[in-house]
Amino acid sequence: MPTTQWVLWERPHPVLDLALNFDPDQLSDWGERIFHGTDGIGETAREATVFQNG
Repeated sequence: MPTTQWVLWERPHPVLDLALNFDPDQLSDWGERIFHGTDGIGETAREATVFQNG
């Protein structure tokens, strides 16, 4: 899983950080909600057919 950090006006904005210290194993509260929460990415994402069987 790639790490993602939003940067506004070239300054880090910790409220929007999905991972702490650019570490995908340390999700922020927001990152946990986005990836593992109700209707989050982990629950709703599907593999694109272009990547299947390959």
